[in-house]
This record gives sequence, C-alpha cells and structure tokens, in this order.
Amino acid sequence: MNLIAILITLGTENLWKSFRAVRPYQWLLDYTAWLWQRVGSERWFGRSAGVLLALAPGVLVVGLIQLVLASGEGFFAWLIRLAFAVAVLIVSIGVRGLEPELEEYRRSLDRDDHDGAYLHVRELLREGPPASPDEMNRKLIEVMLIRNNERLLAILFWFALVGPVGVVLYRSICQLKGVRQGGIVMSSDFLGAVLRVHAVLDWIPARITAICYAIIGSFVEAMQQWRAAVQSWRGDLYTGNRQVLINSGMGALRLYNVETGRGSDAMRDDIIDAEAMINRTVIVWLTAFALLTIAGWLS
Repeated sequence: MNLIAILITLGTENLWKSFRAVRPYQWLLDYTAWLWQRVGSERWFGRSAGVLLALAPGVLVVGLIQLVLASGEGFFAWLIRLAFAVAVLIVSIGVRGLEPELEEYRRSLDRDDHDGAYLHVRELLREGPPASPDEMNRKLIEVMLIRNNERLLAILFWFALVGPVGVVLYRSICQLKGVRQGGIVMSSDFLGAVLRVHAVLDWIPARITAICYAIIGSFVEAMQQWRAAVQSWRGDLYTGNRQVLINSGMGALRLYNVETGRGSDAMRDDIIDAEAMINRTVIVWLTAFALLTIAGWLS
C-alpha cells in the first residue's frame, strides 16, 4: 500500500501544489508558542523533553488513527488506510517544488539582472545579498539540494519505514527548526534540542539522498566531497548531515572549485543541471523502493 500511496501523491501533485498559501502545520507553531508562554522558563523545556512535548499531540493523534485503521480488514478498510496515507503525505510534502521562483530567477539571469534574480530567491536564501552572483547561485543550489531531502525524500523514507506517523514526526521537527510565532523566539537551548532530534531523524535519509546524487552525477567527485564533509563536521551531526547533502550534490554536479565570473549563461545552466539531477534522484528513489516492494510481494 505504501508504494501505491506514494505514486498517487506524486502523480496528483499538479492538482494540489497550487495551494501555496495553505499552512497545514500552523497548528504546531501556534501550540509551541502557547507552550513557550507557559513553561518556556522551565529548564526542561529547553531540552529534548520540551521538543517531545511540542511534537506529542500531532504524532499521537496520527499514530492512534493509524493504529485503529490498521485493525480493519477487507477492501474498504484498505481503501480508508490508503486515503489517510495519501492525505498525510500531501499535507506534509506541501509545495516542494520551486518552479515559479527558479523560472523568474533564470529570466533575470537572461537579462543579466543579478539584483532582480536575488529578489526572486531571497526568501529561499534567508540572508542578505551574497557577495557576488556566483555565490548567490551556489547558495541557491545548496538550498535546492537540502530541500529535495527535507521536503520529499526524507518524508518518503519515514513513510516507507513506519507509515503516516513517521511522516508527521519528521515534518513537524522540520517545522520547529524555524519556529517564530507572535513575536516569540524560542530559546537557543530549545532550538538546539530541535536540531539534535532533527539530526538523528535525518541521518539515514540524508545519506540515501547523497548516494542518489553520486549515482546520477559524478560518483568519484561526489564521494570525495562527501568524505570531506564528514571530516570537517564530525562533531556536529546536524551540520554534518547538511554538508553531506551539499558536498555530494555539488561534487556530483562538478561545481566544486569552478572558476568565478563565468557569466549569467553558465549560472543558469548550473541551475538547470541541478534541477535535472534532483528530479532524477526522485526517480531513482522511487525505482529502488518499487523494486524492494515487488520483491517483498514475491517473497
């Protein structure tokens, strides 16, 4: 059923990806802000206990529904489980693609309008204008490589492993990384605990995604940059996961140590190549999962 649910979700993406203003996980941010106002001063809230308390309602509700539906028998019960799984996937994946932003970004590059290009992706970069157009292009590709894992492949991994409850757990922890609500900013201790939980959940999916990048692109360069990431960030699991994705992806694209000042055409081509590689990683992941599923059916 998991394979069918994934295929239905991705196959109908054009029907629901236009709902860009919908924020289905807003309840999590509201609830976490409410908790912060009441128990934020407690030391335990700035640790894993506070993170687990924030995650508990959504995870428990979805887990309970999943458990109840699993007890049903027959085709109708199977159909309900499938509908529930698809609904959770759609809500959790949300708008993963960046087609509108990247299209406008490329159009600006065609006009050599680097300032205009930055305006189209500044929310993605989440920082001030980069020092140079080449740096802006590189940072955008890094965002694309990480987003492919966090907004799709890691979600599919946890769905394949434990079902809808895994999807909600992973997506919720991703949402908590940047929680700001009503002017309230969580303490560094709380956000640090969020990053630690996220790092644990993301360790395997990030490496599966990195392997896909290596298989599709330049395998040797991807592996070289992967090893460099592990050595550089050995003591920081969260940053290490992100650097594994970035280094392997940039290595696969052969964009490490490239010359600067190559011009807008080269920058645009790099974005197109990155988009193509990201799309192929999804195909590779789905193919591998389909083969494993079919092997399970035949065994």
